[in-house]
Amino acid sequence: MIRNNLYWIWYIKESVLTTLDFYRRSIIEKVIPSFSSIETEAQEIKEQEYDRLMSLPSDGYGPDPSDLAERAFDEGLHYSEFMHDMLQGIMNLSAVGLHHLLEQHLILFLRKELLTLQEERDLSTITGERVKRILSFEEARKRLEAHGIEIVKFSCWSKIRELRLVANAVKHAEGDACEQLKLCRPELFVHPMVFHSSKVPVGPVLSPLSGEDIYVTKEKFEEYVNSVREFWKELIEALQLQGPTDTTYRI
Repeated sequence: MIRNNLYWIWYIKESVLTTLDFYRRSIIEKVIPSFSSIETEAQEIKEQEYDRLMSLPSDGYGPDPSDLAERAFDEGLHYSEFMHDMLQGIMNLSAVGLHHLLEQHLILFLRKELLTLQEERDLSTITGERVKRILSFEEARKRLEAHGIEIVKFSCWSKIRELRLVANAVKHAEGDACEQLKLCRPELFVHPMVFHSSKVPVGPVLSPLSGEDIYVTKEKFEEYVNSVREFWKELIEALQLQGPTDTTYRI
């Protein structure tokens, strides 16, 4: 039995889900709209560059205006491409942050509820791999299962696992997480502007934080947010089934 289940039901509703909602809003309503004028800005940069090039001193035998227009066009295109890459990198990083938000809240629950008081005190005396093993998503899963709550049976579990693969693939680039993700979600490795087809080759993942190789879209990000929200709602339901218990809170 979870000793302080009533407290945690309240905490998840008032703090965890509220934080999750504001995280989503900050990305969807603040960050993404700030990139909405990329093409307008690129056009302005192109025009400014063309004016600058045309104003340079000339002995009457300067470059053809069409050549200058092409150079100015390239300057605007360069800006547009890099800014779109930066937005994609931020979207990829947002998925990483979302996973760690889930992980940190779950590990808080682990520390303050699932570990014994002695185990929590002992954390100050141990270091390295032992701490990483204890304060982990997997340890939380095991401890919850010991209390009769199997999060791997939650309806959202496959999406939570996918989000974890995305987070690791974005952070570490090519590796085990990428290989697993390519098998279950190959479309994440295809640029949104490319026609989606099973025949599109998936190359090595080298720079996902630069907006390359992995492509978390706005729609995919919202899908992951909904899955994390569902995870906490299902945990609330599981805690409610345990009935009222001791209200001696440790936080």
